[in-house]
Order: sequence, then C-alpha cells, then structure tokens
Amino acid sequence: MCRGSTLEVRTSNVVPRTSTRDPPRPSLVREGDLDSEPFPAYDVCPDCGRRLCGGFVEWRHQVTDIPPIKARVVDHWFMECHCLFGVKISAGEIVEILHAVAEIGVSDYDELLKRVRCSPVAHGDETGWRENGVNGYIWSVSTPDVRYYTYRHSRGSVVVEELLGEEFAGVLVTDFYAAYNTYDAMKQRCWVHLLRDLKALEEKNSDMPEISVWRAAVKGLYERAKDAAKTEHTDHERGELRQKFESELMALEKPYLRNMTAPQRVLAERIERFIGELFVFVQCPDVP
Repeated sequence: MCRGSTLEVRTSNVVPRTSTRDPPRPSLVREGDLDSEPFPAYDVCPDCGRRLCGGFVEWRHQVTDIPPIKARVVDHWFMECHCLFGVKISAGEIVEILHAVAEIGVSDYDELLKRVRCSPVAHGDETGWRENGVNGYIWSVSTPDVRYYTYRHSRGSVVVEELLGEEFAGVLVTDFYAAYNTYDAMKQRCWVHLLRDLKALEEKNSDMPEISVWRAAVKGLYERAKDAAKTEHTDHERGELRQKFESELMALEKPYLRNMTAPQRVLAERIERFIGELFVFVQCPDVP
C-alpha cells in the first residue's frame, strides 16, 4: 500500500522512463484487454499527494507506480525501498549491500572466467560504458555456454591479457581492433565486420559497378568457405582448404594494394594484413 494512502501501489508493465529530469507523462493504461476507456496519468499519488518514483496511472481504483530507469543503481534502490515498501535506507547502506552481494558471488564469477580460459574457442568484444561522467569500457569474453563481463577504464591490450591470462590457448574470435593483436595464438577475425564495411564501400561508391563486382566476389568466396567448413574433412584437408581460400582472397585484393586512387585500397590492405586470420574457421571446425 502507498504509505498514507488507502490505494494499492504495485509495479507496472509500462516501459519505464529513462530520465527524471522534465519527464514526459507515462502512456495511458487502459482497463482490461478490450475496454477502451483510458485513465489519467498522475505525477503524484492522487490519494495522499506524495510523489513516488515515476508517476502514477489510475487503473481499476488502484494507483500503479511507474519507476524510471535510473543511471545509478543506488538511487534506484533507494527510491524503490522508500516508495514501494516505506523503508528508509541510506545510500551508504545500499552500497554495502551491493558489496556484500558481490563478495558472495566472487567464487562463481571467477569460475566463469576459468571456464572461458579452458575453452577451445572464445569470443572477445568491448564497448564504451560511461559511468558518473567518466569514460570506461565493458569487456566480454564468451563461449557458447559462458558470458563473462568486466568493467575497465582502459580499452588497451592490457585488458585482453588480463582476461585471457596464460591459461587460454584456444582460438580467439574478435573484430579487427588492434588491442587483440597481442594475443599470439590463433585468431579468427570477424567476417560480419568485414562484409559490413564492404557494403558501406559499395553504397558510398554506387556509381562504380566494379566495386559491387569486387564485393560480390569476396562475399561469394566467404560463402564457399563456410560450406567447406561444414563438410567432413581430415585435418590435413582442412589445412589445405584454408590455404586455398587465403590464396583466392589474396588474388582478389592484390590489384588494389597501395593503389592510392582505388576506393578498395583500405579494405584490400586490411585483408592483406589479416589474411592469416580470416579462414581459421575452415581449419578449426569448433570456430563458428
């Protein structure tokens, strides 16, 4: 119950707002699945006059609280405890609770990373994560059954080395970001990124049909390599197939290398640099 009110307060399935500064009115909620009668949205509880997390919608004589998504977990917890349960708890206490929960989960968290490091294949990625006005990055290493995330202020190769440790000796699947270059075992670079850049090049130069032909040839080669990877082969045959596809791709990019007037030059030079890391999936069937 809303403290000071006789009306019921409950969480809502309405999509929460992302900001509490000058918030828009929440979407009107209709009573029942078929009833078209809308009810008004409120910024404060219409019964007791107190403002809760994110406004209210009156629905069947109830007041539904719509909590906004907060940038800070502590702020969100504080408002939820106060508004929904009438419990006043300090920000410091919430921080201590979060630390305690994190401490309990340390062993399980570490075990996930150990499982990643023992896997024959791992995928690495990172993305920006700004926290309290400070730039940082969420890093992930994952396998088909494990997803491991960590937050660091650095986007450098030191984080890659920290995550993989000395134990990981499998194939690392990543995009073309330079931080992953320090891993000195087998790497598979992401074809989705390469094909996306090929498409962007074609769209940017729509008046040059030769670029469309080049893109189609590279993509066609990749499709043939995928088909070959799915077929039963001996290890020796897989190694030969990998070399065959690498040779064909080098033949496609060679005319544009260091040709300063060719729009294909940048991608051709990328292909040349990473040629040994584009068809590892043909040789190693565990690589998706």
